[in-house]
Amino acid sequence: MKTWGDVFGLGDQDLVSALAEVSSHESTVAAAKYTMLAEIERRGLAMKLGHSTVTRWYARSVRITDGSAARQMELGQWLTDRPTVLDALAGGEIHAAHASAISDGYAVVVVADPTLDEQRRDAVVAELLETAMRSTAGQVASRGQALAHSAADDARARHEQAEKERQEREWAGRADAGNSSDAGGSSDAGGSGDSGNSSDAGGSGEPEPAGPEPVPSGPPPVPVSENPDLNRFDVHPLSSGRVQIGGNVDRLLAEKLLTALSGLTAPRPGPGGERDPRCPSKRRAECTRSDSRPAPARQQPRTGGWVAGVGASGRPAAGLAHRRWQRPIRTHTNGFDGTRCRC
Repeated sequence: MKTWGDVFGLGDQDLVSALAEVSSHESTVAAAKYTMLAEIERRGLAMKLGHSTVTRWYARSVRITDGSAARQMELGQWLTDRPTVLDALAGGEIHAAHASAISDGYAVVVVADPTLDEQRRDAVVAELLETAMRSTAGQVASRGQALAHSAADDARARHEQAEKERQEREWAGRADAGNSSDAGGSSDAGGSGDSGNSSDAGGSGEPEPAGPEPVPSGPPPVPVSENPDLNRFDVHPLSSGRVQIGGNVDRLLAEKLLTALSGLTAPRPGPGGERDPRCPSKRRAECTRSDSRPAPARQQPRTGGWVAGVGASGRPAAGLAHRRWQRPIRTHTNGFDGTRCRC
């Protein structure tokens, strides 16, 4: 391992070669780390390490958040089940961000179409790995989203085709039942001798083979944009004491959320009609503050309750602060200054 003094003394080409070597070692070390985490979890060493879970022990040992430790544990377990990706990471062909993007893309595809068999799942991993070897981690994530959309569309097409075949078999069965009833009526009209011959012929015939099993009907798979199983809501505490919130929700939930917030996040002009200087992100953040919400319209009760009396000056009148009423309140105009009061 080169020291800092050796780095500053390297020539241009040696410096570039040393950086490439370090980057390769970084990926190799990451592969070893994920493999060790998965093996420690498999052996169940949490209690021996003095913690309730391996995730908690690892987070405390390397001083990271529990969420980050859990994510690394999940990635390590997934890599041990996908040796092709683990070998590419250990060989320096991809780096840790690529491996994480491949795992996330694979998870999205499986949620979009849970009926994928192992062969097709392996094909998804192979395609994402090929993309990772020649592209960035962000492009791998985009490719995973595209594969998820394609998988959901294929699942919907298979469902529609199966439903169509089921209906065709049902219609064919109804038609055969109608023809059989018509044939039975004509044979009865032909005489008892014909019916006896028919019964003999029917008894000597071979049993008909069983038809294909009917495809169970059910709702078609939902598109990726409307799949609630892909929803995520992340809360990350920051070192400054603040909290970072992020997530990913389906289109229907997003529309409900935006509709609920539309009244609270609308621009509010100033006293002189000035434009609201807040950006949409700032307005959405401030709508959760109690002091920034618009006051709701006062709703008057219809029967029973206590009401505060108001004098002509607009202040509570003495002796009327808690006046009992049993009928709807009448509103009239004071003759002195036009102040509306209740009595």
